[in-house]
Amino acid sequence: MSGNYWSRRPISRRAVVRGSALGMMGLGGAALIGCGGGDEAEVAATSSGSSAATAAATQALVAQQAAATETGILTTRVDTSAQATRGGIFKGITQAEPEQVDPLQATSYKAAYYSRYAYQTLLEFEPGLNDQTAKGNVQGGLAESWEFADNTTLILNLRKDAKWDPRPPTNSRPFVAEDVVQSWKKFESTSNSAADLANSRSDDAPIIDMVAVDDHTVKISMAFSFGDILAAMAYSRWFMIQPQEAIAEKYNPRDEIRGTGPWMLDSWDRSVAMRWRANPNAWGSNKPFMDGFDNPVIDEYAQRQAQFKAGQLWWSQTRQEDIISTKEEIPELDVWQNPVEKGNWGIAFGLKPGSIWRDQRARQALSMLIDRELINDTFYDLTTFRDKGWPTKARIHGMGISSGYNDYWVDPAAKEFMDYGQQYTAAQSKLYYRNPEEAAKLMSAAGMEQGYELPMKWISTTEYGSTFPRVGEAYQGFFEQDGHFKIQAEHPDYKTDYLPHYYYGSGDFDGIIWAAKQGGAGGLPFVSQTMFADLYSQGTRQHVAYTPGGNQHKNEYKNPVEVDAIEGTSASDAAILAIRGETDQETQLAMIRQWQVDNVERMPCIPSGWPYAVAPYALSWPFTKNWGSPRDHLEYEEQQRFSKVWIDEPLRKQLLG
Repeated sequence: MSGNYWSRRPISRRAVVRGSALGMMGLGGAALIGCGGGDEAEVAATSSGSSAATAAATQALVAQQAAATETGILTTRVDTSAQATRGGIFKGITQAEPEQVDPLQATSYKAAYYSRYAYQTLLEFEPGLNDQTAKGNVQGGLAESWEFADNTTLILNLRKDAKWDPRPPTNSRPFVAEDVVQSWKKFESTSNSAADLANSRSDDAPIIDMVAVDDHTVKISMAFSFGDILAAMAYSRWFMIQPQEAIAEKYNPRDEIRGTGPWMLDSWDRSVAMRWRANPNAWGSNKPFMDGFDNPVIDEYAQRQAQFKAGQLWWSQTRQEDIISTKEEIPELDVWQNPVEKGNWGIAFGLKPGSIWRDQRARQALSMLIDRELINDTFYDLTTFRDKGWPTKARIHGMGISSGYNDYWVDPAAKEFMDYGQQYTAAQSKLYYRNPEEAAKLMSAAGMEQGYELPMKWISTTEYGSTFPRVGEAYQGFFEQDGHFKIQAEHPDYKTDYLPHYYYGSGDFDGIIWAAKQGGAGGLPFVSQTMFADLYSQGTRQHVAYTPGGNQHKNEYKNPVEVDAIEGTSASDAAILAIRGETDQETQLAMIRQWQVDNVERMPCIPSGWPYAVAPYALSWPFTKNWGSPRDHLEYEEQQRFSKVWIDEPLRKQLLG
């Protein structure tokens, strides 16, 4: 176990090795876990039938948060737009620099992540405000209104006040329907996500075509009734609108941006900084208060943290275990607690012929070596937060569905959302808790001896944040701790090795990988689509344990090797397609919960304990007003709603000089 995370942690061996006793207790008996439960707005948004236990947990958390606000721990979320003064350059951060900024032909999420400052979608998710989180409702974006001509035809009425970037070659040209049509054609032919939407790329995708009726009207024709089409048009990592000049390459969209959004990419010095300035053509509520923001590229966590403390960066990516000490060192900082997020990473399996991981008992054994409570406690420091009087909220992700989806998630701890009929049995729930003895029995039954040599890959760089590699080391420690495995750790290069050979590898590799999003559905705007993309055997994302069997991703990472699907794939596929086609929300919710129950013993992937299982904290300098007021759906608040932030210059001078 030399060199793994736990061997370097300054915690007792007893704390690490809690074994089956804690694993069998569940969350109810674990001292590490807070009161649980989504915040009041979240629960109300997803169901009218949450259990009494969930309601009690919600009220307890609300009381904790109120007390923490009263004592000055949490900052009150207030919209101060009426007092805003314009101007100033915000000091931000770029942690993981994108390879390029063209979201319609990207092979990584980062292009969309950064380019959405400037490129926009046809519709948007309505933001929450202050203590009311975003519900996922849709509002107008570049399309200001819409109507359904019939079940398979959507008519979008485009804004007439939207203009493109004032710089050449767009020169403030009005946004028109042909921009949408040309962007769709490019998306359809080049995007990694095209098979989620374009029927020409997948028979299971809804959109046949987009055509311009006139300069300000677009018609979307669908192959079948698709109830989630509005959310699909609002999701910023899918179909973003570029000008015709980008499609014609009158500028290089990989290095430059000409958008309709609130910000313009003013300059990009690779490996140094991305500098954004306010777009004078920004329309309506998108008009920024600030003149711009500078995002230096800083890979090292210690350097980022030092610059934040010194006031050289104005919002932080402070690790959860450093939140309290940073706040105590600088009491003036604002503290925000966000809801449990909609994401679910984890461990996926190589499934070459003869692989031991084709046996579900081996997959179950690996899951039962993970102490998810300790993962939460260590990387979110829950015990310390609670001891200091901070409100805490923690969950364990279920099979394939992020706990941030509330009612759609089946709780392994059997504490929340228990009024539904679809629940894990006691035996199924045990698969989520550390039990080395039972894991050894499952390994033996699968033909694995103690000390089994296991190749394990994860990236050691910061594309998924600085905590990600440390969590990989923690998993290595769990697997080696009692002699079950001897880990052969490898750290592939993100771009040249990890993406083509593992992330998009269709199970054609040896051993296991710890990877972002490989743990199942999470992060897309609606649960049925996350299941279709992540868990369906012909899905478009994360082609590993649950998606092999002939699906060949249509991009530069096309894998020529087909790996036979594991047992149960056909039944899982049929259930997911039925879920996606169901238009009644309550029926669909019950089907999604049942899928989790039916597939937990298959363990096609191992959901992680980190990230997204805990309501996290964030810090910012208090002169960055409105930082915690707008509440985005899915994405980070510094992105789409960043235009609402303004700088209180007198307070900045008072605090920083």
